[in-house]
Amino acid sequence: MILACVRDGETVIGVIRDPNSGETFKAALGQGAYVNDRPISASDSTSISVGSTGVGFNGRTAATDVVNAVGALISKGGIFFRNASGGLMLAYAASGRLIGYIEPHMNAWDCLAGMLIATEAGNQMEEIDVRSALVRGARVVVGAPGVYDDLKMIADTSFAPLKVSEVA
Repeated sequence: MILACVRDGETVIGVIRDPNSGETFKAALGQGAYVNDRPISASDSTSISVGSTGVGFNGRTAATDVVNAVGALISKGGIFFRNASGGLMLAYAASGRLIGYIEPHMNAWDCLAGMLIATEAGNQMEEIDVRSALVRGARVVVGAPGVYDDLKMIADTSFAPLKVSEVA
């Protein structure tokens, strides 16, 4: 279950529930991030080669986007992780289990809660227009401060720009 509350174009509450593990990840804007009421924080990794990066994909983007991203990640000594839930992988980035997460396009209902939780935990995030994301979705780039720039570069060089017709 993933829930996000958006007010005035800003995500202010995010909750991700993983019933398989009994974990609930949550954050409120400006109040930190938690799993089952324990504070969580981003990874302290300073290298793509120290930790795993979540990589998401779906049928709305070119397969070459993820192939290019995984190739770039591996060429820098990184490891990719995929569990079929972008929202949960964002929660894993928030808790330091992953060093980051990238995906060429996610719908708002899949990413806004996780993006808030991840940033409240200390991760860096590519800025998005939340109002636009509610309608069209968004590209997602989230990473621990020590690896964010490398993840953004991988996304910039791997993901083709989305056309409005592809995401509407």
